[in-house]
Amino acid sequence: MEAERRRQLSKKTESGLAALETLLSKQAEQKKHKLELEDLMKGLFSSIFVHRCRDVRPEIRALSISELGVWLKEYRYRAMCIHLLL
Repeated sequence: MEAERRRQLSKKTESGLAALETLLSKQAEQKKHKLELEDLMKGLFSSIFVHRCRDVRPEIRALSISELGVWLKEYRYRAMCIHLLL
């Protein structure tokens, strides 16, 4: 009876470790995707807002600033990152 109990515990431990490995793998993948998205956001910000704010036509500048406000509201947690302000 004790041997059976140990066997069951061993199976649970093995399945738990397999589940943990799967979760850690998924976590690493999600971190990678998050970094890729952050890089895309930096690129978007730099290529659109920074350059359009210096545009000659006032309509384009106004639209740019307006959309920048939307962006800041939507992504306020990223808005004040120093690398975006440089």
